[in-house]
Amino acid sequence: VINVLWAFVTSGFHSSTEMLQMATQPLRQWVATGSVDAQAIHLPPRDLCCIVWCFAVEGTRHIPLFEAVGERLCVCYKDAQWSDLTDALWAFAASDVAHARLFEVVATRVVEEQGLPAGTPLADVVRTAWAFTAALEDLEMQTTVVKLLLSPAALGAALDALDEP
Repeated sequence: VINVLWAFVTSGFHSSTEMLQMATQPLRQWVATGSVDAQAIHLPPRDLCCIVWCFAVEGTRHIPLFEAVGERLCVCYKDAQWSDLTDALWAFAASDVAHARLFEVVATRVVEEQGLPAGTPLADVVRTAWAFTAALEDLEMQTTVVKLLLSPAALGAALDALDEP
């Protein structure tokens, strides 16, 4: 289901928004309970991040769904790839849906890991920093995270990655 949503959104299919609106209730149930029609379904972090990304790209804001995804991501954020978390953080910030706890736990991960991994694409570094400036309420933590993400060393590494074949 999530791959189909992603395909519709990335292809620019003209009725993606209507499709997302129809999928909202089943997705919300799926995310919140981990099941649909009493059938257990595991949603890995990548799928959770993809759900909110699809909605944000289409400009479809559904606060209860974003809140449910945010709660699930707060539990599994350490298992998520940074590229997926970047998409999710961007989606929350771009949709103007605050999920303070999600931004706090991911900010803590940034600090613990001293930034994003080497080789992270420059666009992901910048989108992650922007998301934190747009949505992280703790200004001291926001400053710490953005300084780590946009440090000369981090930006240099991201720019060097652009030169690699």
